[in-house]
Amino acid sequence: MTGTNISKDTASTWRTALTRGAPVIVPLGLLALILYAVGTDDILDRIRSVAPVWVVAAFLAAQAQIVLSALRWQVTARHLGITFSFSRALAEYYLSGAVNMTLPGGVLGDGLRAVRSRQTMGLEPAAHAVVIERLAGQVALVAVLALGLLLSGRPGLQAAGGLLLGLMIVALFVLPRSRRGISWPAFPGGIGRFIVSVKIAWGGRRNAVLQVVLGVLIVTANLASFAFVAAATGLYLNVLQVLFAVPLVLLAMLLPFSVAGWGYREGAAAAVFPMIGATAAEGVGASILFGAVILVANVPGLFVFKSRQRRDRRAAEPDTKQAVE
Repeated sequence: MTGTNISKDTASTWRTALTRGAPVIVPLGLLALILYAVGTDDILDRIRSVAPVWVVAAFLAAQAQIVLSALRWQVTARHLGITFSFSRALAEYYLSGAVNMTLPGGVLGDGLRAVRSRQTMGLEPAAHAVVIERLAGQVALVAVLALGLLLSGRPGLQAAGGLLLGLMIVALFVLPRSRRGISWPAFPGGIGRFIVSVKIAWGGRRNAVLQVVLGVLIVTANLASFAFVAAATGLYLNVLQVLFAVPLVLLAMLLPFSVAGWGYREGAAAAVFPMIGATAAEGVGASILFGAVILVANVPGLFVFKSRQRRDRRAAEPDTKQAVE
């Protein structure tokens, strides 16, 4: 092998390693840079002196969000013809959350949830149910952000909030009417079928009301969890501050090349919290503690995974014995 070939192989190996490692390397590097810029002393002091009562409250709020999200997924899937019990929905949601919290990308757990729920109707409807449920959460968070911008008292931010809210209203009412099972002609194929699934999942007055109620409860639990961890570090946020700052911080977790939003979330907190009268260190400290709380809140997913493994092994044992006989 020539030196040129060796150098090419080495370069290819490095490129592959960097590509695969980027979702971990980038957020960790960003987090280290933020801690260096903000200063670690104040952050560590706040984290070391957290109030346990507020941490427990944040954990319970995170649990409420998971339980309600599992219910929303079950309701959404049922309207698409996929039925399973709430206990299974909750178990799968915990497992999905545990995977999302520990592996790069933040969506691998959702993909696993779609695959594991595909038995009755196939993979596409199962994937639609998962995506629609996650989409509902992001829509609710953006709606809260729009409200926070409108109530910010700053003309520029109020204009942005009005524009954002207007775009959301247009998106809701411009969606053409289509009957069940018929794709939207403007978007043929998979996109059209997905739009039809959205209309089925969110259609009907009673179902729409249920989806809105669940959306409000889930986003409230999410915001409350962050507000509680902020209080645990000594930073008490009022309602207007929560409505404006917290959605921006949480939406930063959706950026790619990340593990559970680490790095991006802290960067957003460092940038946004000074706009509500807090310091960057206060925002970063609250964000780090929030990341730890939601990670622990999804720990039951690991027990669900082990329980499923044992159950699958027990179910496979009779088949193995019959094959041997």
